[in-house]
Amino acid sequence: MEAADSILFEDDNGDLILSMTAYREFSAATNSSTIEDLIGHDVLNDDAEFIVFS
Repeated sequence: MEAADSILFEDDNGDLILSMTAYREFSAATNSSTIEDLIGHDVLNDDAEFIVFS
């Protein structure tokens, strides 16, 4: 699986990158909101293509 197809992958500098498209597909398929459960709902920007956690 390539990084672009992954939900979460690590950048060269160690940042974690969340693919919002892959995450939305995962959330719909599993009927879960795992990340929102951890960081709070309405925190993620649904319009973003990627979210960077550094």
